[in-house]
Amino acid sequence: SGAGFTLVELLVSLGVIVLLSGLALTNWKAGSQNLVLSRVASQVSQDIKKAEELSLSGKPASCFALALQGSILGYGIFFSSLNPSSYIIFANCNTLASYEAGTDQIVETKALEQVITVFSSAPSPLSVLFVPPIPEVRIEPGTAALGSVILQNSSGKQKTVQVNTKGVTDIF
Repeated sequence: SGAGFTLVELLVSLGVIVLLSGLALTNWKAGSQNLVLSRVASQVSQDIKKAEELSLSGKPASCFALALQGSILGYGIFFSSLNPSSYIIFANCNTLASYEAGTDQIVETKALEQVITVFSSAPSPLSVLFVPPIPEVRIEPGTAALGSVILQNSSGKQKTVQVNTKGVTDIF
């Protein structure tokens, strides 16, 4: 009577479906981690621009009374290997172009998503300061022409966010 499927045919079909589902699930997890890494790299780039916009807006900070001649030097962003799970947007309250804990005002502390860490920065620790009105971009410590932050996910995949002395950011 030959109408229908044999048990062997059903088992082979089921095995193929299970195998393909397993491959798809594995690739989905890796793709999801890569998507999170790309999203965090974009957020870091946007926050660098946010520091630049704060500097250009002339928004006063709570350290306003402490700053020289009643004004702050600018706004910036700070990355440190001592705290690889977050970074700081700060108002610079002194004449130094780099972040000084206890002196500069923290505008916002940004936590990275759980599977992402700051793998390294160059120079290290990295402060990018935007000084109005142009804005002048200072990358500290030293007189670096380029600052970079390498972000890494739990599987070791990395993305680099770079900023130059013109304030242009790149992600690769």
